[in-house]
Amino acid sequence: MVVNLDQGRFFEPSRKYWEELEVMRIRCRAALADHQEPTTYWTLGDPNPPPPPARQSGMRPTAADWANWPLVRGVWDPNVHGWPPAGVRLSDAWVYLALKYLIMDIRVNSYWADFNRDGNIRANRVPMGDAMMVAGHGLVSYPVYQGWYVLCGGAARVHLTWIVGPPGRHSGFPTKSLLYGLVFPVKDSSHVLVEHLQTHRAVQNAGGGARIRCVEQWVSCRNDPVIQYYRSPPDAERRDISYRLECLDNMQPWTYCPGWAGSDPLELRQGCWPDPSGQS
Repeated sequence: MVVNLDQGRFFEPSRKYWEELEVMRIRCRAALADHQEPTTYWTLGDPNPPPPPARQSGMRPTAADWANWPLVRGVWDPNVHGWPPAGVRLSDAWVYLALKYLIMDIRVNSYWADFNRDGNIRANRVPMGDAMMVAGHGLVSYPVYQGWYVLCGGAARVHLTWIVGPPGRHSGFPTKSLLYGLVFPVKDSSHVLVEHLQTHRAVQNAGGGARIRCVEQWVSCRNDPVIQYYRSPPDAERRDISYRLECLDNMQPWTYCPGWAGSDPLELRQGCWPDPSGQS
């Protein structure tokens, strides 16, 4: 399934969307206030933690159920070294990999601190640990799950802007979707974990088997508004407002994904933005 770019922009440069985003940021702030940061860690080579109890049908899990689960530290190739054991909490980088390569049953039964019974990211989950960045058109952006949850990692959750659309099944985008080119990190920040796009059209990724498990796509056109995080100046009156809606073209993207002969070009979307009349 391809996300239809003709259905309109993901973010609208309007006061209405800004107000909606501010409401979603209130949700982020509340989730962070209730968040229990892991106090222990698990990495490759450590003894496995105790297995999680079986999920009980009809019972709604709470944060207390995984309060003592360790957070996975570090990232490696799961096809070579295996996946983290059940009963851990995943960093955003591992959530990204799990969405790409693991079937729903494994996500649900092994990593239910991060995924609900439908295999989707929990709406009240707070970003943690490392983030996997995705490079395309000379820029790096965060993966955005289903167009609503930004896998920004623990460091960038300070911006309180990881929920950017209607959560879960109400998002209107494919269940198995990781969307790129929507939310960007602080300018000139450095990143260790980066995957590179060959093309921005839909990529059907079958992981290690024959079944298509994920649809990935760069979804922003050259004249679309995108979200960029930035560092508030120390004397700012509201330090928590550390994002802006920016026209993608102002970020000087490259027309093609570098190094790939089959890359498709960034295009202009019908309907100009910013409005040359200066009216919103």
